[in-house]
Amino acid sequence: MTRTAIRSVALLVVMAGWSFVMDGQAQTAVRGTVFFSVDNDLFNGSDDHYSSGVQVGWVSGYLNDYAEAPVPSFLINPARALPRVNAEGRQRFVSYSLSHRIFTPNDITDSNFIPNDMPYSGLLLATMTAGAQDAQRMDAFSVIAGLVGPSAMGKHVQRSVHRAIGSAEPQGWHHQLRNEPLLNFDYEHRWRMAEFGSRRSWGGDVIGQAALAAGNLLTNGTLGIGARWGWRVSDDFGLPPQFFGEETIGSRPFTSTAGSNGAWLFVLVNGSAFANAIFWDGNTFEDSHLDSLRSRDRPCLHGCEDPVGPVGSVLRDRSDDGSVG
Repeated sequence: MTRTAIRSVALLVVMAGWSFVMDGQAQTAVRGTVFFSVDNDLFNGSDDHYSSGVQVGWVSGYLNDYAEAPVPSFLINPARALPRVNAEGRQRFVSYSLSHRIFTPNDITDSNFIPNDMPYSGLLLATMTAGAQDAQRMDAFSVIAGLVGPSAMGKHVQRSVHRAIGSAEPQGWHHQLRNEPLLNFDYEHRWRMAEFGSRRSWGGDVIGQAALAAGNLLTNGTLGIGARWGWRVSDDFGLPPQFFGEETIGSRPFTSTAGSNGAWLFVLVNGSAFANAIFWDGNTFEDSHLDSLRSRDRPCLHGCEDPVGPVGSVLRDRSDDGSVG
């Protein structure tokens, strides 16, 4: 194992440990759900820009107070002070996740530096979220910490996967972004705009999405609308989040039985305006890569969800105007 790999594994363990340090009184079990999601260009037959992403997360069960969940003791009072999520009668939740993301330029067979295109970068991230919901609205605040650069092992992960599946080996990873710690603060609001059919048979809903993010990972604003249709659609707010947002947001049903043993399809269209994004602009304190696509991100996401049991999964494809591949 290389020295870079050893550092990255150690960091991953530290990040996981930081996420799950528990207050002594909060260790009484709060049932939660484990989630796993995959984004990959393999699904749409390309290999450029946003090349792949993997996230593993856990979202708690219903909470009356954040102290009931495995929240670090020094964060309980700040969570109680957050606006909107502490209103009377709302169901509170917390979630944690670890994720890995890879970005590349359009032509991964070119070993030369490619100006005005997305730089090579790997990102390793840990996220903690505190949120709350009622039957019609959901609000969530997230803190994202991690790093970009060689220690995130993007080069090793992508080359290993490409060798395993017989794809072209990327040649330009020696131009990847340098190591830099990342810190971001996100907020997302969702509201149920319409419902149709039945939660206990065929039906669905329409959900609005508004989000803000700030930090050296990215600073942006997002507006979107999504629709779901299928069998026993859950009364949660489960849609893909804003780009780089916490996947587990919205995944907790409002009523514990609604949507159990169901399956449905979703479609989401959203638009984002960016002030900065490290995977497009380059390192914060180094010379930046320029990208004329930086000001827009208009993805259309579609896929399927299977919420059966204590483990949920999401597979999806992302198609857009080229800013995120």
